Amino acid sequence: MSLEFKNLIKHEFNKNKLLFNSELIEALEVFAQFLISENKKYNLTTILTPEDIVNKHFIDSILGFEKFLDRESLKKSFQIMDIGTGAGFPGIPLLLYCLLYTSDAADE
Repeated sequence: MSLEFKNLIKHEFNKNKLLFNSELIEALEVFAQFLISENKKYNLTTILTPEDIVNKHFIDSILGFEKFLDRESLKKSFQIMDIGTGAGFPGIPLLLYCLLYTSDAADE
């Protein structure tokens, strides 16, 4: 992947008003690389263009959760279980995103 992919993630996260930091961007890039590599072996998904990975995998996995957390009482305590995750969606992007809530640094 590349700086272009990282900028695409930043752009789409900003557009959807989602929090991010450099660690999340890096982790999502590594996951995207792993997804593309493993997809050649196991046919995990047909969604493989950079734009589609960001929008249809990452944003779609996170956006509903972020809207759920608009309620302040839910931010204090939540648990997530992803049963039958397949290629790792929504679980892996969601887990990586949740780490922002245990971190001190986030960009908007």
